[in-house]
This record gives sequence, structure tokens and C-alpha cells, in this order.
Amino acid sequence: MIHRLQTEFIPVSGNTAELQFRRTPAAAWFMQMANQADWRSQPGNTTQGFYVAAADGTCYGWMNERDLPKLQALMDRGLEQFRAHPPAAVAIPDTDLAARFAAAPDPSTSVVRVFTRIRPVPAGADPINNGVGRDQMWIFAEDVRDLLEASESADEFEMPRALATRMVRFHLIDNVRGEPDMWKPDQVRKAAFTVRIAARAPGRRDFTFSGEFAQGLPDDSRGQEGTIRGEFSVDTETRKVTRFRAYSEGKAWGCSEYTPEEPEGRFPLIIAMVETDDAIARAVPPQAVWMGREYLSPHL
Repeated sequence: MIHRLQTEFIPVSGNTAELQFRRTPAAAWFMQMANQADWRSQPGNTTQGFYVAAADGTCYGWMNERDLPKLQALMDRGLEQFRAHPPAAVAIPDTDLAARFAAAPDPSTSVVRVFTRIRPVPAGADPINNGVGRDQMWIFAEDVRDLLEASESADEFEMPRALATRMVRFHLIDNVRGEPDMWKPDQVRKAAFTVRIAARAPGRRDFTFSGEFAQGLPDDSRGQEGTIRGEFSVDTETRKVTRFRAYSEGKAWGCSEYTPEEPEGRFPLIIAMVETDDAIARAVPPQAVWMGREYLSPHL
């Protein structure tokens, strides 16, 4: 599959939250192409899936399954139709190329990559639970400002509410099997994080933090609880996080609408966070960024 994508296709990935519902040149191109396929036959009003398409907007095939033989067959059919009916030559305007494709972090925003796994996977659980959940977490200049201001008068203090809440509602979450339902304010039962100063140096301040968290639905059919500990460094001049490492251990249970096939009962969930600033981190926004103000300034 990887070899074919590298030699026979030009692989492209995109977020349907951006391509289906935003008003951008990329979204206009995508929806014109996607509307040639049968995406409306699936539940959820989502264009999610795999497409074989050409630059002129011709759709040569679509499906929304992960079965490898079926994906290979889609690629075979798409190539056959592409060769039988080649696309028209197109010139893409510079304005379209320069237009924003997706939500991007401000230069002052620090990006942390988040990995989620079920470890160990309980015996008898569906193999999909062996996967890895991936996301990006944004830490804003305002969060760093609040940290620095709090550290001026105390060596130990509560983590700024917006940062702790963003972490608990949108990133300490079971996204191993798909896209989770984000936690709502009234579903957060505990979010107690303490920050401590580890070192002070010219232009830099080092911190450690630890805490407990818990979330759950009113009927307790889905929930999560655990602990987290970490350390990070801040550039006091740029107010950016230059290093961030955190590790969470806990238990989760139940599933979201699009994360089925969870293990029975309570299962172990671990989450790791590490600073990043590569091209992918700057191009792929957090899963919950489509919630707008709820992600930028979350509340409990």
C-alpha cells in the first residue's frame, strides 16, 4: 500500500471538518469532487473516506472502509478509470495556493504532540485497540503569561485554568479507535493540577506539574480517570514552551459514538505528550479546534 501510494499516486490527507464545512478554495474544490461520490449513503453527514481524484476535480472512486483488499481494489479501479478518462489540464491560481487550507496556530502558540494507547490491551479485545491515538495540543501565549505571572509570587501554584481545562476536556481522552466525543464542562469531575518551579535561569523558567483528573457521563456508561505528571520549560522572552514532557496513566471505560469496539469493563489508558514544531504539527490542528472558542478558552 505504501509503495503504491509513493509510486502511483500523490497522497493527500485533509480534515473533513475543514474541507466540508469551511468556505475556502480547498473546501470548494473538495466538495465539488466529493459530490460525485456516494458519501451521503453513510450516516453522520460526513464526507469522510478515501477518494481517488484528479487535480481538475474528477472523482474516480470513493469508499470509507479500512479493509486492505477493498482499498487495493479502490486504487485499481481509480487508476483504470484515470487512464481511460484522463483529467483536463488545470492551472491553479496563486491566490488559491496561498489561501489558508486549515486552522493554523499563531506563531506565538506552542504545539505539543499527544499519543494515546491502551497498554496492555486486555485479552480478547478487538485488534483495533492496538492502535495509537494522535493529536496536537496548543498552548497559547496567554497560558504562558498566566504561568509566568503566577510563578512571580509563588513556587507552587494551581495550573492556569484554561490550560488545565483544555488538557482535561480535549486531550486526556480515549481517541485510540477513532474520533471521540469531547468532554463537556459538566462531565469533568476532577481537574486538579499543581505546578512547581524547578529552576530559574536568565531567559528561562523550568516547571514540573502533577495532578489528578476524572471525567464521565451522568449514567457512567463512559468515563475516564487518572493521574498525570510532567515537566516543561518556558522562554520568558518569547513566552513559548521550548520543552514539554508529560505522561498520564489511568483507566477508561465505555465508548464514544465513533470509537466503538472498546475492551470490556475498565481498561488501562496511557497518554504521552512531547513538544514539537515540525511541519506536520504546524499544518494539522487539534481535533477539537473546530469547536472554536470552546477550545481556545475552555471553561468548566
